[in-house]
Amino acid sequence: MNAEWLKAQGLGRERFAAHVQSYLVEIGYRCDVVDREGATEVLARIGRMNPAIPPGLAALRFRLVPTSGGSALFWEAPTEIDAAQRAPADRVAKELEQYLLRVALTESHGTAKVRTAPGARPPWHPAPTSTGAADDGAPAPL
Repeated sequence: MNAEWLKAQGLGRERFAAHVQSYLVEIGYRCDVVDREGATEVLARIGRMNPAIPPGLAALRFRLVPTSGGSALFWEAPTEIDAAQRAPADRVAKELEQYLLRVALTESHGTAKVRTAPGARPPWHPAPTSTGAADDGAPAPL
């Protein structure tokens, strides 16, 4: 999946990337922030053991791009997680999301906003399936 995960209004991509990096370092990652072709990449590898982080999240990659009035965060890697690791991985993703929501409000005294992009989900969750008619040759119900 290469879809928007979070959107920020009133918070540029460099500052948003700094907040992502700050949180990841706090929970045990070593991070590199790289600017490439109008985007900022945050590359993270687990540096110190944290039992709350499943092995499938040992390496992370995010991409931040500017938008009109703010920036957008894309979760690029990992894209697959073993079923046994999904619950802890979901928790890590939700905690990062909540941290970014709080830090934007705190830093900007409420003028910046971070929100989940419509239809966003961690990349290891399959896309919702269509509720259309089964492909059995029968016409779709009205």
